[in-house]
Amino acid sequence: MTRFGSSRPPIVVVGAGIVGASLAYHLASRGASVTLLEASLPASGATGSSFAWIGRPVASKLPSAPLRYIAIDEYLRLERELPDFRILWPGSLTWGGQGSSARPGGEVTDLHALEPGLISPPARAHFAPTDGAFDPVEGTESLVAAAVARGAELRVGTPVTRLVRERDTVVGVETADGLLPAATVVVAAGTGTPALCSSVGVDVPVRSSPSVLVRLRAAPGTVRTILDAPELEVRQCPDGTLLAPVRYSGETNRTALRATAERVRQKVTETFGIPEAEILSAEIGWRPMPIDDEPIIGRAPGAAGLYVAVMHSAVTLGAAAGRLVAEELVTGDEAPELAGCRIDRFTR
Repeated sequence: MTRFGSSRPPIVVVGAGIVGASLAYHLASRGASVTLLEASLPASGATGSSFAWIGRPVASKLPSAPLRYIAIDEYLRLERELPDFRILWPGSLTWGGQGSSARPGGEVTDLHALEPGLISPPARAHFAPTDGAFDPVEGTESLVAAAVARGAELRVGTPVTRLVRERDTVVGVETADGLLPAATVVVAAGTGTPALCSSVGVDVPVRSSPSVLVRLRAAPGTVRTILDAPELEVRQCPDGTLLAPVRYSGETNRTALRATAERVRQKVTETFGIPEAEILSAEIGWRPMPIDDEPIIGRAPGAAGLYVAVMHSAVTLGAAAGRLVAEELVTGDEAPELAGCRIDRFTR
């Protein structure tokens, strides 16, 4: 018997990024009582600054490979279920990098058929026709709206200060509004996950990994695929906005970010032979990166009632992870696709 009384409390999901939103949607779709808590607004963390490239490997030895294999299929399912969830499927064009042979598709030699604007394309590249991308903020908001329509409760502007534990069981969360009971607490709070879990003695080995996302504007149709070339990774949104992720240099001042955006602008202009693209913004996104780069998904040993869902490639894996975690929580059956993602791998 806990201080919360005898009524069965809901599943509380902490964090309304793409993973938390997907989980709330899939839980609510299965009839579960779910409350989604977000310190700010949905997709305001790492999700909002994601490049949002959805792909899958042909072959992989990673522990998370079974999860990655189904990533695209799960997003195709979401498209069918949610007409407002809009995904573009332009395919990805890659050259000069590593690992393209492990991706779907194959070699192409007529690059102008895919990217007519390229000035000096290589003789050959790898094209993965099934790859896609979407607006991560719009997609997250769509999932949250669908979750609420199915009965989930959303509380924004509600930071969770700590998890509440009684003996060996997590029984709720503490917010500025007081204690909120929960049958299960799922922490999907990105870089905030380790601190929350440490409040009940659970170590989640995740570090913050910064990346810069540059936004430019050019005429729609300038970039037609998801382009991954030496010194330039870029895709274009329907409104003409170009998105280009850039390696973080360690500098955080606005002057340095502006210089980074200028280098990207010059590279885009040179690569596609277009008038100067307009710089819209450059921002640092802090991604949650498990220390072995693999997702951490599952119940926390020694803390009944606590479930953790934190990963890099969260946008890529969001649809699949959300469905599988929801099924585990509702049915109690473990998903084989998540077997390589469990947190107890760090203590074996």
